[in-house]
Amino acid sequence: MVPFCEIEGPMAIAVEAARAFGYWAGAELDLPVFFYDEADPEQRSLPVLRAQAFSSRAPDAGPNQPNPRLGAVAVGARRPLIAVNFFLASGDVTAAQEMAHILRERDGGLPGVRALGFNLADRGCAQVSLNLTDLERTGLEQAAEAVERAAATANCSIGEMELIGLMPESEFARLSEEFVTRHRLSNNDTIEGRKRV
Repeated sequence: MVPFCEIEGPMAIAVEAARAFGYWAGAELDLPVFFYDEADPEQRSLPVLRAQAFSSRAPDAGPNQPNPRLGAVAVGARRPLIAVNFFLASGDVTAAQEMAHILRERDGGLPGVRALGFNLADRGCAQVSLNLTDLERTGLEQAAEAVERAAATANCSIGEMELIGLMPESEFARLSEEFVTRHRLSNNDTIEGRKRV
């Protein structure tokens, strides 16, 4: 997966870059390329692409069969998202999956939220993993509060939150001081903050 994110400037620049890269990868690397989100003229999401690739949907560039060594690639243009994991205090994967079901948009949960529940045998706990794809509708703190409520519904508790990658500075600015302190977040956890370092 290769996402081109609109951070500053119009989305059209990210779309143009994604498509140029995709056509290059298809031609030069002999790699089937599927466009998603804004790079796809039909704006299909990554989960939809994964379900349709090679079955009901042909590649947008490159060959029609997976490359024997490299497979295929999804290339998208999108706004920044936040990937965040919540570790349960127990290894109850059923609870994690139940929580993910409550939280994810496609099941009637929070707008712009994709969620999965996993067992992490090496850590002896279960995890709820979220992608927040529309920060204007569901931000990090709002999602974390919903995770806490879902944990209470599933009779479990959250041990720790882990931010994967960076968040936009605009999202960091929306977080309460208490939330930032509790989860040990700083401006270094933002895209713009890292660019300034």
